[in-house]
Amino acid sequence: MRQIARVSFVCAGAACLGMIAIELAFEALVVGEARPRDTAWMQLAIKLSRGIGIDLFEIFPPWVNRSFDLSDATDAAQYFGLVCVVSLALAWSAAALILTMVSLVRGLTDGPRWLVVEDKAAVLVLSAFAWPGLSALFWLGARGYAKALHFALGGLLCLVIAALGVWLSARPAISDRWISRLGFANTTTISLALAAGLLGVVLAPEFRWSGVVSPDPDAPNVVLISIDTLRADHLGCYGYPRDTSPAIDRIAAEGVLFENAVSPTSWTLPSHMSMMTGLSPAQHRITNWGRRLDDDVVTLAEVARESGYATAGFVAGPFVEGTYGFSNGFDVYDDHSAMMPPPSHQGITSPLLFGLVDRYLGAWNSADRPVPFFIFLHLWDVHHNYQPPAPFDSMFGPVQEGVSHGKPDLLDKPEDAEELMKLYDGEIRYVDTYVERLFQRLEELGIADDTILAITADHGEEFLDHGRLTHRQQLYEESIRVPLIIRWPEKIPPGQVVAAQVRLQDIAPSLASMIAQSSAPEFGRRSDSGASVGVDLSPLILAGATEAEWEDITPRIAFGSLDHLDEKLAYARTNRFKLIRRVSPIEEVQLYDLWNDPDESTDLSGEMPDMVAQLSDELDHWQSRHNDQSEYFIETDVSEEHKANLRALGYIE
Repeated sequence: MRQIARVSFVCAGAACLGMIAIELAFEALVVGEARPRDTAWMQLAIKLSRGIGIDLFEIFPPWVNRSFDLSDATDAAQYFGLVCVVSLALAWSAAALILTMVSLVRGLTDGPRWLVVEDKAAVLVLSAFAWPGLSALFWLGARGYAKALHFALGGLLCLVIAALGVWLSARPAISDRWISRLGFANTTTISLALAAGLLGVVLAPEFRWSGVVSPDPDAPNVVLISIDTLRADHLGCYGYPRDTSPAIDRIAAEGVLFENAVSPTSWTLPSHMSMMTGLSPAQHRITNWGRRLDDDVVTLAEVARESGYATAGFVAGPFVEGTYGFSNGFDVYDDHSAMMPPPSHQGITSPLLFGLVDRYLGAWNSADRPVPFFIFLHLWDVHHNYQPPAPFDSMFGPVQEGVSHGKPDLLDKPEDAEELMKLYDGEIRYVDTYVERLFQRLEELGIADDTILAITADHGEEFLDHGRLTHRQQLYEESIRVPLIIRWPEKIPPGQVVAAQVRLQDIAPSLASMIAQSSAPEFGRRSDSGASVGVDLSPLILAGATEAEWEDITPRIAFGSLDHLDEKLAYARTNRFKLIRRVSPIEEVQLYDLWNDPDESTDLSGEMPDMVAQLSDELDHWQSRHNDQSEYFIETDVSEEHKANLRALGYIE
């Protein structure tokens, strides 16, 4: 009967609109912002399409990745309309497909074959709720029990509408009147939603240029570049003999270079979170893929946006995805483009990321440069596997067969590690060319000298320096010593070299102070005061301070840890001495004199018990201060999409 088809389409539309409203309310109350790509229908569509070898990110327009501020009425209306367009199309397509299949199977001829089915409640429910039902189940199955209420409300809505539809379809005398009424109301609502959606598609800009307040007219632009896995001692400006980094070296000569910048750990996720929050891993506790930064914790991007900046992030690795809270404060956060097949471990991503930034800068320029921008750029190509394209793959000498893909099965001699280093250094030189291209783009726009350009890394890399390869395993200097270079010709005296010890978590308060053009905002939770361990270095950077002045303000001891493995490690580091403590599987301490033994080859723990005791006490005190920092993160469920990315890159089985 045609009546079943009419009821099916009306119910499908009503269920879709209701479920979208529930999801919108949930995101507005819990998160405050949303991206179309994170909706249930989009995630489900991605999962289904990848099953047949299609990547929807190559098809959908850029607005699916845009962050919509749901506290803003215009943004919320645009988001609702955009989601309605696609969701309703999918719901009605699913209903039409099922109705057509039933018609063909049963061979019915009463009316158009694609629209006619028998008067069966099961057919109505199946066709009306094929897509809404899958979406509701997706909330529970793929997103986990953290959204059980979300799922329950959506499921309850489906059941109520289904019961009403079945009841109406069984009562022809009543259904004609009610279907007409429901159909009119539904059609009106759907038409308005579609109109809003289509208008949103037309009007929604790819990028947004509005901050929370009007920015300071003299506020600088800011570009923060993190080059994943980049050892400081493999850059020319840090004394490396190979010509790996001519562009970075020139930038360093025009700004300030920190000789002793250290990361609080030796892998991507927690170190980048420290970089963006001013908190140590012992504070933020984002040390595994089941946690997300609490939305109440201040990030550098939020400080920028609240200072009137347009904010954008372009990242290439799985451990800086927005799911961990890295997208907080960003108007645009592209964490998917570089993660498309082939996985970023097995290809090159710098050209793509440069293209994204170049497009962003072009749009900003075309919009008459309405506000200053803060850009976070995460470059991945230095990370293993080491596969630089020609001619960078042989720039530092031919590489023996068997190591071209990064980690050969047998690699246990220093001379073997040298083969890997050739490729690693080639990757650095390759990435350096894109740093140069970005700098040239800033010069073309005439804003290079009005832009704070900061270059750093999350951690280093091991080449059998202490018997192991890659990273995320130890806390020796090759793993934790990173470059830190800041250029701002209008304010920073060129050619500064700072020997004092600084840390990754000092970056956020230092840049925030320059962005805000005032004292650095407090990081940590908004309800706390002075929770950050990061130090605002900007007064000394801008003043060209003396070494003695640097020593007075910078932390005498830096601390770090590595506790996501069975092997628990921690360190306490002064500018000269470094204590490494292993807690499990065995208890052990090591002490090194970095001035006389920069390679950490001679353990002095047996010869200097007083220094061991002093640094051990400091480490104990530091750890006891941060034993209970659970308020800085929330437990979350890892999406199937993110698990697939981690699995493709070899992080999980």
